[in-house]
Amino acid sequence: MRNPYYLGGLFTQQGEYRDARGDTVHGTHARTASLRYLQGFAGKRWLTTVGLTHTDRFFGIPTTEESALPGYEAHDHEQNVQNTLATAQWQQRQQEPPSPRTRWGLPQVQHQLGYLRANRLELGEDGRDHPELAFAIHSLQHQSQWEWSATGTQLIVHNQFRALQNNPEAHEQTYPNASLWSTAVVVNQRIVHKNRWLLDAATRLETGTFTLFGSQIRAEYQISDRWTLSLELQEASRAPQIEERFADGLHVGVGRYEVGNPNLNEENALHATAGIRQTFAYTPKFNGGFQAYAYAKSFRGYILTTPSDTSGTLKFYYGQDDALLLGADAQLFFNLTQSRTQSRTVDHRLQFNASALQGSRGSAWSPTSNPLPGMPPYRLTGTYSGTHHRHRAAYGAYWNVEAQAHSAQNRLSADEKQVWNATQTPGFLLVNAGAGWNFANNRMSLEFRVLNATNARYAHHLSYVRALGLYEPGRQYRLRLTFAL
Repeated sequence: MRNPYYLGGLFTQQGEYRDARGDTVHGTHARTASLRYLQGFAGKRWLTTVGLTHTDRFFGIPTTEESALPGYEAHDHEQNVQNTLATAQWQQRQQEPPSPRTRWGLPQVQHQLGYLRANRLELGEDGRDHPELAFAIHSLQHQSQWEWSATGTQLIVHNQFRALQNNPEAHEQTYPNASLWSTAVVVNQRIVHKNRWLLDAATRLETGTFTLFGSQIRAEYQISDRWTLSLELQEASRAPQIEERFADGLHVGVGRYEVGNPNLNEENALHATAGIRQTFAYTPKFNGGFQAYAYAKSFRGYILTTPSDTSGTLKFYYGQDDALLLGADAQLFFNLTQSRTQSRTVDHRLQFNASALQGSRGSAWSPTSNPLPGMPPYRLTGTYSGTHHRHRAAYGAYWNVEAQAHSAQNRLSADEKQVWNATQTPGFLLVNAGAGWNFANNRMSLEFRVLNATNARYAHHLSYVRALGLYEPGRQYRLRLTFAL
């Protein structure tokens, strides 16, 4: 059997963009180079896959000479993010079905091992020899999984070690040298799967720097061949990350000043989700589906960031508070296949997505008049895509149009109102469109895209660009050539 492999590369370069007013936003240039290699090995008992990915990205820090935020200092520095990921996976070949005398049989076994080195630098006048800020995060992860298909049982053991190491040549430090580790055991069990009912349960125990516990139960009932109801209850907890506990400086990547809280405890949550799904087929060539979910998330000790400029400089402070999140998501889609001739078909797909989320702090069980900071506004997205196929042809065309409607966010926290000097952030409409052509036996494609086709003047509610009084890019044109070796 031939061992499969994959080799891919990516290089992009972007100059400083212009917003919808035609103003150049300084510090928004970027360039990215990435290389990925995957190799598979097929043995008698195991299927092995190894991978190596390296990404090197340079980008500026958005600045403005006339900032609306008091105490903000412009940065002319460039940031560099380097990620190197090495992975290995061993998957046991399919075993013989269990003997009628044995309920459990032999498990399907899978092992995964990964190492990630993330280098973060802020480069000033002294370059790499003496960067303004430089540190590396080393992450080592291991996971082993055993699955017994006859009983619907799954056992997972997960180990993780994460360490942050500063470069002593850097002028500043955002985080101290620190590390954390954890070992977790997860058991998933299918309890019922008959008479239109499906019932699963799971439990998780984690020990290490923090001791955490979680459990989950999920039920589905199939009303008919096309309608399904679901209900999920989950109790979960998570440990605060190194960055959340010890930050004191610019976040490399986001570019904002963050201040951690070393007294953060674990975050505990209780989630409840109810959903409904429907599929329909009007004809063999025209079908679709609908699904909607509503959820409530109750947090004890929710970890959040709060903006403040009382120190004279805009900073984001980590803290904890009880919180309640209420939200809903819905999706509607249609698929249509048109046969133009015996050898030519066109596939159409129309999809709508809607999402709504509200969060309040101060209570884990009832909404309050104190909104959580950093909550996204309501959003509605519509996407149409089409693909032209020609039987046994080595080429084909595709196209798509997307519209995103973001509502105004009028539930700002008290700190956000003070920092932004506003009672709400405005809504906006984005339109993107593109078309492409596959050729050379579908090993090459040429694509042209227009982003923000209406040249809307906007800034995402959660974007740090808004904090600087800047706007996102105006109308953009992109031409991309993709080929497979």
